Amino acid sequence: MVSPRPLAGAWLATGAALFAAGCAVFGPVARPASVPAAATPWQTLTGGWLATAAPPGAAVPVPRLQRVTLVHPCGVAVHRSLVFIADCATGELLRYDRARDTITISAAISDPAPGPSVAMIVADDLGMYVANPAEGIVTRHDGDGKLVRLYRDPTTPGRPVAVAVDERRSEVFVADADRRRVVVFGPDGELRRILGIEGGVALQSIAAMALGPDGIYVLDRQAQQVVVLNLGGELRRTFSDDSLIAPGLMAVDDAGRVFIVDEADQTVSMFVHGENVSRMGGRGAEPGRFGTITALAVDGNLLYVADGARANVQILLLTPESMRRRGDR
Repeated sequence: MVSPRPLAGAWLATGAALFAAGCAVFGPVARPASVPAAATPWQTLTGGWLATAAPPGAAVPVPRLQRVTLVHPCGVAVHRSLVFIADCATGELLRYDRARDTITISAAISDPAPGPSVAMIVADDLGMYVANPAEGIVTRHDGDGKLVRLYRDPTTPGRPVAVAVDERRSEVFVADADRRRVVVFGPDGELRRILGIEGGVALQSIAAMALGPDGIYVLDRQAQQVVVLNLGGELRRTFSDDSLIAPGLMAVDDAGRVFIVDEADQTVSMFVHGENVSRMGGRGAEPGRFGTITALAVDGNLLYVADGARANVQILLLTPESMRRRGDR
């Protein structure tokens, strides 16, 4: 493993997105024999080689002999081999190319500044959507980090804690924790509809939200369950597990697997068809365990877990067995 060299002069800020990571390959983590291994620690991202913009005639950025390292990753989003990480200890917006182990520095996001944990996603055009609870808005940034649009309810601004985009319908979904609702915007920021209490579904709280094959998945922390709505806001189903104590983060993949972080013990539970089929992680410093999970993302069979306390993002390789429910053959 390449030992990362700290980035000199990193400045402290409450805000923004750092896209980073160098990598190291690790072995399996010990688990109880009765629980099948749903994921294997594969890589740990800690930094990458600084890259400048591509010169005229060049297809890719040129790496420099300078190593950039993560300080406090607090958000993560993935688009194929590109990993986007929000680092709340820096004011830089960075994009890490996992295939080349390079980081491209973009414009800083300092106004408005995200909080200590950043909910964000990346669109197909590499534009970034960042939820800012303190300012009551969601911001959209282009591939270079430039602010291009704001999403906000002009009548009753709330506290956005999650954002999702349906690119086929050109709609932006924003989870408002204060009013326990999901606000839907059009591509130009116009308010289209409101889902949640005003749509007939009583949510006790909203900790996280994501789009998946069955619609809108809302993590209700107080009720300790996931509420699944269709795109019109109608209730489809709910599911939960008695083992969840303090569910706080969630990711949903294209196959409908739901990953939930329990902040009580720093574990990640994986649900298949509403059943908790595996529990991964736990507190610890070894690969596959975590100090403080601050963000979660899934892309294909790779689960990305940002660890603010350990200053890294672990990539877990999901096994085919994880697609099954208990008792399936």
